[in-house]
Amino acid sequence: MAPKSVELLHTILRGALATAAQRGHIIRNVAALVSPPLVPKRKQQEFTIGEIGRMLGAGDRLTGTVDGHLPGADPGG
Repeated sequence: MAPKSVELLHTILRGALATAAQRGHIIRNVAALVSPPLVPKRKQQEFTIGEIGRMLGAGDRLTGTVDGHLPGADPGG
C-alpha cells in the first residue's frame, strides 16, 4: 500500500477511535500511539513555454476561437 494511502487510513482510524474513546466504547486510542509513514514530497513539474503554447492552441482548435474571439460573440463590441 502506498505511504499516502496508509497516512489517510491512519487519519481516519485515529479519528474514529478518538470518537469511540470519548464515548466510552474503548479505553485507549491505540492509533494515537502510532506514527504514520513519512510521505515523500514530489517535485512539482513545470510546463515549458512550448507546452503552454500547444495547450492554448489545442484549446483554440477545440473551442473554435479565432484570434481570441468566441464563436457567436460580436468582436466589434
